[in-house]
Amino acid sequence: MDQGIDPSIDEVAEEAMVSRTTAYRYFSNIHHLILEASLAATLDVDAVNEAAPAAPSDVPARAGRVQTVLYEHARENEVQFRLFLSSANKAWVEADGEVDLRSGRRLAMMDDALGPVRDVLDTDTYERLLNALAGMVGIESLTMMRDICELDHEEARSTMNWAVQALVRSVLKDHLSEEAP
Repeated sequence: MDQGIDPSIDEVAEEAMVSRTTAYRYFSNIHHLILEASLAATLDVDAVNEAAPAAPSDVPARAGRVQTVLYEHARENEVQFRLFLSSANKAWVEADGEVDLRSGRRLAMMDDALGPVRDVLDTDTYERLLNALAGMVGIESLTMMRDICELDHEEARSTMNWAVQALVRSVLKDHLSEEAP
């Protein structure tokens, strides 16, 4: 796309040096691939780091920052994200659930935000927290807050930010009280 070419999935696979099978596993059609690529290109991952709180140990605020950045990214590209989600759901149904349709950017971003407590929490608790937080960010949380809860964007973002930070604080509090003598 950067080269001004309207690529096929086969051409993208060749350029990415992956097999055609792998490319088709993740992208059942070129429309899905282009939509994902265009959304990925608009995400400024550095914005999370630039906007991180001054105290790196403020893990709830760090997780809240990831939520805010991803919410705003979804908000700014809401139509494209909703189309992507629709396309991904359709591909999942057509493949009887046997296709991995989404990348793990949000997991990597939350993992970075939780970094200061990675060694404090046991592996199961850490993974459970990481996965729960991944469900609280992005287009899925935006659509839930907007469509089901009928909140405006500011209320939706604020509510999810509060929930993310409350969950992190709760897990840390529970874990620290379990370790007390």
